[in-house]
Amino acid sequence: MRRITFPLIAIAAVFAVMNIAAGCSNTKKYNKPQLLRWDFAESGTRNYRFSQTSESTSQMSMMSPEGMPMADTSRYRTVAKGDLRIVASGGGKANMLLEGLGITAYQLDLVSGAPMDSMKEELEPITVENMGENGKPDSTDQLSQQLFDYLFTLPTIELAPGQSEETDLRIPFNTMGMPLMVGGKSKLTFTEVTKHQGRICAKLDTELLIDQLEIQEGMEGEYAFRRQGTSTFYFDLEKREFVSGVVTIKGNILLDAGPSFGRMSVESEDSFTLELAE
Repeated sequence: MRRITFPLIAIAAVFAVMNIAAGCSNTKKYNKPQLLRWDFAESGTRNYRFSQTSESTSQMSMMSPEGMPMADTSRYRTVAKGDLRIVASGGGKANMLLEGLGITAYQLDLVSGAPMDSMKEELEPITVENMGENGKPDSTDQLSQQLFDYLFTLPTIELAPGQSEETDLRIPFNTMGMPLMVGGKSKLTFTEVTKHQGRICAKLDTELLIDQLEIQEGMEGEYAFRRQGTSTFYFDLEKREFVSGVVTIKGNILLDAGPSFGRMSVESEDSFTLELAE
């Protein structure tokens, strides 16, 4: 009897086709409208590596008590790294803990951008309780709320790949001791179902623009606020958890209340990264 043999390359090609077919079959069931939610049904902990890099340039001018003009320009960079834990208690709830957050702040040369001085500090842990499977807590303070505006963003409605949801935003902005509100919009797109780090994931892309400053009647001077950014996150559709994410935010602030109070402008850029630590 004649033995039939196949070249190794042909065998590899057969297995490749089989794997592609299996992959298509696995992802096909997710190509339909669905409500993307964490799985907090059982207790457990998800650990993420968190990092943030910020760079800002501020300019300030005002009159001294003696009536002399004063001006100052500063440039800074801060680098923060820590551990972010999502601790599910079961029943659809979890707590978020950002701890071990070490920050290094650098004062930069205005011309070359080279570091001149640095300072290190470790911040107290930030805890947000009662986070739901929709990625939002029951209530939170201003600092934590801004974290949730950028991290772990999930749509509030069912989306299929290629569909988007727009959301109105309002955030507080404190100027000259007076709290103002700034309005804007966020557009989240379920871009596609894709393989990411060996997982079947939803790729979620977000565009953010907050620039509608609500000036109170009777306020003198010139004020402006603008925050614009994008993010890309990968959400595991089988385990119902975030795998990784990158956020970039640019900001501009202008406060000009006249010679008596002075003028200040700030330009900034922040980037956040999250990576599931397995």
